[in-house]
Amino acid sequence: MRVLSVFRALHSKTRPPSQPFISRISRAFSNLQLQNGRPSFGIAFDIDGVILRGREPVGGSQFTLKRLYDDCGGGIPESKRAYELGDLLGVNLLPLQIVQGHSPFKELVNRFRDKFIVAVGKGEPAAVMTEYGFKRVVSTDEYESYFNGIDPLSQYKTWGSKQIFSDKYYVRTDKVQAVFVVSDPVDWGRDIQVVCDILRSGGLPGKKNGHQPPLFFAADDLEYQCKICRIHHDSLKYTSFGKPNPAAFKNAETILKQIQSICYPDTESNQLKTIYMIGDNPAVDIKGARQAGHPWFSILTRTGVFKGRENDFNYPADLVGPSVPSLLISLGGPNITFDELIYNHPLLIYIAPTRDLTEQPRSERKMRFLSVFKALQSKSSRSPSQSHPFISKISRAFSNLQPKNESPSFGIAFDIDGVILRGHEPVGGSQLALKRLYDDRGGGIRESKRAYELGELLRVKLLPLQIVQGHSPFKELVHRFGDKFIVAVGKGEPDAVMTEYGFKEVVSMDEYESYFNDIDPLSQYKTWRSKQIFSNKFYARTDKVQAVFIVSDPVDWGRDIQILCDILRSGGLPGTKNGHQPPLFFANDDLEYQGVFPTERLGMGAFRIALESVFNKIHCDSLKYTSFGKPNPVVFKNAEAILKQIQSMYYPDAEGNQLKTIYMIGDNPTVDINGARQAGPPWFSILTRTGVFKGKENDFNYPADLVVDTVEEAVDFILEKGASVSSMICFWVHYSASYVMESSFVYHNEGKKNK
Repeated sequence: MRVLSVFRALHSKTRPPSQPFISRISRAFSNLQLQNGRPSFGIAFDIDGVILRGREPVGGSQFTLKRLYDDCGGGIPESKRAYELGDLLGVNLLPLQIVQGHSPFKELVNRFRDKFIVAVGKGEPAAVMTEYGFKRVVSTDEYESYFNGIDPLSQYKTWGSKQIFSDKYYVRTDKVQAVFVVSDPVDWGRDIQVVCDILRSGGLPGKKNGHQPPLFFAADDLEYQCKICRIHHDSLKYTSFGKPNPAAFKNAETILKQIQSICYPDTESNQLKTIYMIGDNPAVDIKGARQAGHPWFSILTRTGVFKGRENDFNYPADLVGPSVPSLLISLGGPNITFDELIYNHPLLIYIAPTRDLTEQPRSERKMRFLSVFKALQSKSSRSPSQSHPFISKISRAFSNLQPKNESPSFGIAFDIDGVILRGHEPVGGSQLALKRLYDDRGGGIRESKRAYELGELLRVKLLPLQIVQGHSPFKELVHRFGDKFIVAVGKGEPDAVMTEYGFKEVVSMDEYESYFNDIDPLSQYKTWRSKQIFSNKFYARTDKVQAVFIVSDPVDWGRDIQILCDILRSGGLPGTKNGHQPPLFFANDDLEYQGVFPTERLGMGAFRIALESVFNKIHCDSLKYTSFGKPNPVVFKNAEAILKQIQSMYYPDAEGNQLKTIYMIGDNPTVDINGARQAGPPWFSILTRTGVFKGKENDFNYPADLVVDTVEEAVDFILEKGASVSSMICFWVHYSASYVMESSFVYHNEGKKNK
C-alpha cells in the first residue's frame, strides 16, 4: 500500500543530502515527530485530488497543513523523497520513516529469495526488490533485452538513450518463478506482451503453455487480467495490494499504532478511537474505509474525482465537504479545539499509486514523483536497410503480383506473417515457392518504394497500383468525416495516410498529445521518445474530435488508452465533462499474429480489449466501435472482387470469366481458415504449420481443406492441381508486423457490456 504516515514535524531550514534508496521509491510512509501530547485519533488524507492536483496544492490544503506543524525547528535528516513531498506540503518528513507502497512484497522474501523473478514498473523496480532481499531479480527493461523480437514495436520507439545491462546467463534458460508489478508500468504494450509471454508459457517466453507463475501487484491493474484471459485457457491468477482492500487500511492502522507505541511507550495499550479517511475517490478511499470498519471514519471532498453536490450514491461517506480546511475544522466538534486537533493527533496521508517524486530541480519538475527510469534495450537493433520506411507506414495490404499473358484460371491468397515471412525473413521455402510462380519476364513496370520493399523480401516484382492498405476501407468514410476534425492513431504516419485518403482536418496522436499539458502522466519516463515540432493547429485545443481512427498498431499503449478515454468519454474534448462518445474505428481486430519471436505477438485486437476494459470501467456506457478486418467473409469477397478487377485490367477479353478457385494459404485457423470457410466458393483453405498453427492434425475448430508444413508444399499442391500455372495472387500482409493485406470486414459493437 502506498501510504505516508505523518505525525507532527519540526521545521528545519537546512536539509541534508538525500539517501539513494529513498530516491528510488514511489509509495511511502513518512512519520513525523510528535510533540509530547498523546494522540487519540488519526487522519488519513488521499494526496491526489485532496492535497495536491499535479504539483499544486488544492482546496487550501497548503495553509491547512501548515497549521498541522509549528516552526520550532528540529534538524532531522531527510531524503530527497521526504524533501520533495515536504517541500510541496510545507512540512518536514523523516526519511527513516518512509515505507513503500510495495512494502508487503518484503513478506515474500522467504518464499522467493533465491528464485528468479521479474520486477515491472517505472523507476528501478529491480533495485527496490534487491534491497528487500530478493537475490535473482531483473526488471522488464532488462528481461526484454535477452529476447529478440519479443517486443514487436521496439523499432518504432526512437530512443534518446539505451541502457547496457551486464549479462545474466540464466535469464535465457531459467523459468521466471514470479512476477512483481512494483510500480506503474510505463510501456504498457511491451509490458503486457512480455508478462503474457511469461505467464502463459510457465515462465520462459517462446515455450508452450505451462503452469502460470505467481503474479503480484502493488495496486490493482485491470488491463493485465483482461488481456491474459483471451489468449490463455485459464484465467489470470494474481495477488494485488492496495486500496480499497480493507487489509490496506488495517495495515495503516497497525503502523499508526506501532508509531504511537514508539513515541509514547506509556500509551502502548491505548487505542486510536478514530482514524479519519479524507479522500476524493468514493470507489477507492470511501469504499475502503467503509469496508475496514471501526475505527475508520470516511470523509469525501469535492476537490478531485468526486464533484457531486450530494453524497456518493454507491459509496456514501460519513461526511462530505468542499475542501480540506472546512473538513478539518468540522472535525473539531464541540469538545475539542482546532489547535488540539492539529497539534495533538497522528496524521496519515495516502499517496495515490500513479505518481512519484522527482529528483530534478523544482523548476524542471512536472509531476509529483519521478524515479530514475532506465531505458529499454534491445540487442536486436535494426539497421536502416532492415527497417524500411514502407514498413513503418503500412499495416495490412493486398499486393497482387503481375500475371503472365495467359488468362488466369485460379487465384491464391497468401497470409504473409507466419507463412511467407517471419518478421523480415522468408520462411518455409517461401522464396523458392514464389520463384516457381513467377518467372523473370517481368514487365519493367515502375515500382513505388512500397512495392519495392516487399518485392525485395519475396524476390518478385510487385505493381504499386496493386497495393491496397489494410485501412483502405476508411476511404469509404471520407464523405462523412472529410471536413471534420479527426485523430489518427498508430505507428508510422497515420495522419499522412488519412490525409491522402481525403480527410482534411486530421492530426496524429503524437501531435494531439502535444496540445494538452500533462495529459500523459508518464511522459517523462519515456526515454524512447524524441520531441517533434508540430505546426500549431489552433482548433485542436478547442474543437471537439468528431471521430477517432486506429490506423495501425499503437506504439504507446498507456498514453493512447489514456487519451482515447479522455476523448471518448468527454464527447471529443479532453478535460471537459462527459459527453456523447465520438465514433471509433479500428483497421482490424486481430488478437495475435506470428512475428519474429517464436510465440505469437499481440495485435490491434489486444489493444482494443485493453481500451475497452478501461473505458467500460470508468464510463457509465460501454465502448462503441467499428472494426475492419478478417475473418468476416466480406473481407474475402472484397479480395475476390479486387482480383477480378485486376484480371479485367490485364485481360479484357476474359472479363466474363470467373476464377474457378482462390486458394487461401494461412497459418491462423481462427482468422485465415475461418474466414475462407465462411466466404465459401471459390475459396479453398490451406493451413500451414509455419506460424500460429503448429498442430499435427487439422485444426479442431476451423479445419482447413488442406494442411501442409510449409508454403512450398502448398504451392506444389496448387501447381499440380491447377489447369493453368497462370494465376492471380494477392498477399495478406499482417498489420502488426511488417506488411499486410486486409480488406473491409466490418464488425460493429454497439457498446454491449462483457463481451
